[in-house]
Amino acid sequence: MADKVDLSPEAKSLEEFVIFHASPLSKIFNADSVLIPMWVAETDTGELIVMATPWGSEEEKAFSIIEVRKVFKDRNASRYAFISEAWTLQTQGRDLPDSIKLGGKVSSHPERREAIIVIAEDKHGNCIQYRRFILRSENGKATLSPPALDHLNAKDVSGNVSKMLPA
Repeated sequence: MADKVDLSPEAKSLEEFVIFHASPLSKIFNADSVLIPMWVAETDTGELIVMATPWGSEEEKAFSIIEVRKVFKDRNASRYAFISEAWTLQTQGRDLPDSIKLGGKVSSHPERREAIIVIAEDKHGNCIQYRRFILRSENGKATLSPPALDHLNAKDVSGNVSKMLPA
């Protein structure tokens, strides 16, 4: 679905774009403690592209990412945000563990943390990661931590949902 909204590059910075699209996450997540992966992209003309990409396997995930890349290229997306639950690994300035460098999954690492993330990139090489950890108690419903924002250089970011924009 596409719609025009005032989120053009002149109207909103990448950070404002992220915060705008992350703002309903606590309501969406708290409704049933599940979040379907979704994408919000914008073209230079202000067209908004919104897609949900539920997947049940690594193969479905890989296929979805290929198709999203095609849509971004065909529609000439200039920035996007990917919104999902994810496993994260906080290194606090340390190098990634060797197990991860050698291809291990963060989801298998003993220091992993579950989070809701919004990863946003624009065609200028800017990247912002918005993160809210999922806090699960033994007897209660999951809640979300306060948000954190990390400003990154897109060239230093890796992963299958990064560098999605057409070159």
